[in-house]
Amino acid sequence: MEPGGNAMTTLTPELIATLRQLSPDDKDRAIDVLTEDDGPPDKSTPEEWAKELARRAEMVASGNYDSLSLEEAEREVRKAMRDRGIEL
Repeated sequence: MEPGGNAMTTLTPELIATLRQLSPDDKDRAIDVLTEDDGPPDKSTPEEWAKELARRAEMVASGNYDSLSLEEAEREVRKAMRDRGIEL
């Protein structure tokens, strides 16, 4: 936001349509711009991620993992978006 400007408070259908039309590279850049203020980048190493992936895979294989169906996950995401004033 420019100094003295107004923050956008609504993700409009027009903005959503524009974002969906971006090239993959432009979508990546938009994500970078939107996450610039999210703090420092993750410093995890590939080895740490491999260890975490193995841990999670073991949880799933052992049945010691709570999961959602696709429909449940979609419902939760849509509800969270509606709670934030975003309608798709």
